[in-house]
Amino acid sequence: MAWSPDGARFIYASNRNSPRERHLWLYDLEAGAEVKLLEFPVTNAQPRWSHRGDRIAFTHCDVHRPLDLWVVDLPGGVSPPGLPTLSPQDCRQLTNSLPDTWTGDKFSPPQRITYKGALDWDIDGFLVKPNNFDAGKRYPALVWVHGGPIRQLRGSWHPLRSYALFYGFNQYLAHQGYVTLSINFRGGIGYGRDFRNALYHKMGVDDLEDVVKAGRYLKGLPFVDPDRVGVYGLSYGGYMTLHALTQHPDEFALGVNIAGIWDFAQWTRWIESRHGKQGGLFKTYFGGAPEESPELYSQGSPVTFKEGLKKPLINFHGTADANVDFAQMDRIVKDCVKMGKDYEAYYYPGEVHTFAHRETWQDAFTKMVREFDRYLKQ
Repeated sequence: MAWSPDGARFIYASNRNSPRERHLWLYDLEAGAEVKLLEFPVTNAQPRWSHRGDRIAFTHCDVHRPLDLWVVDLPGGVSPPGLPTLSPQDCRQLTNSLPDTWTGDKFSPPQRITYKGALDWDIDGFLVKPNNFDAGKRYPALVWVHGGPIRQLRGSWHPLRSYALFYGFNQYLAHQGYVTLSINFRGGIGYGRDFRNALYHKMGVDDLEDVVKAGRYLKGLPFVDPDRVGVYGLSYGGYMTLHALTQHPDEFALGVNIAGIWDFAQWTRWIESRHGKQGGLFKTYFGGAPEESPELYSQGSPVTFKEGLKKPLINFHGTADANVDFAQMDRIVKDCVKMGKDYEAYYYPGEVHTFAHRETWQDAFTKMVREFDRYLKQ
């Protein structure tokens, strides 16, 4: 939140009336009241006051516009609860990071869907159909799995660079004739405490079922070829991809793992030796350290189920990753070679967890599309 210059009011971003969006709210201490200051789909965040307190700067992104800086003037002399809710027409865009050539007609707007995940829970997803969609055709399809797991996709450009990047990539895939389904599996933010904490003692179980059932949802669509459905993800999404291909080897035709964890016991020891208590969240989920809870670490590690791997596994990782040790990639390659599994592994010297350089993504995305075409379009 951000306090007004006089300390009488503060403004904050909240999803309180719309779980998949973030709007700006204003609270007035003297009036003891608050109002929704701005309703502007989809994500508004990082509000800052002008020095006179009569204007708010904020960041905004939506289906067509990536994250940019906007400003809105506040009505003078009006306080909550009488302050009206402002609209996009009241706002001015200060920066524009979208290339002029990427016009609205080139977007394939995501369609929000809901399907039943583990324990019959409702799971949100955002479906993107190919450009020039033909309902009479059957398309290849991909499930896109976010990282974290404490993230939430919005069916739009995202305030975090990683997910803005893949929103754009999934739009590119729509131009290449792919259906994509981006999902908000359990463990993420936006849907309440029970949803957020649902991975306790359940990593690699219920979250995985949410991913697998997303693939089954795609297979049930009349315009998707059920034999050409793949799964891919970054970080925790890569970890889910590894679990999906090992525990459910017949569900997906291909998996692409970007910096995912293969052995969680190994990762826990590494992260604590490097960063101290940073691994505490996952230790909570696993019920303690690896030696204290070996069965849950075993269940939560794709390496446990490595013999089940049947479909092609494509891997990408940066050697300077400070979030997931590059030794995870070494283990994947070593195990796949020993077992004679179908895999590819691409590493990028000096690259970080979410690759930092444009040329790295150009190389990685080119290779991903090549592998998608090889295994899902033939």
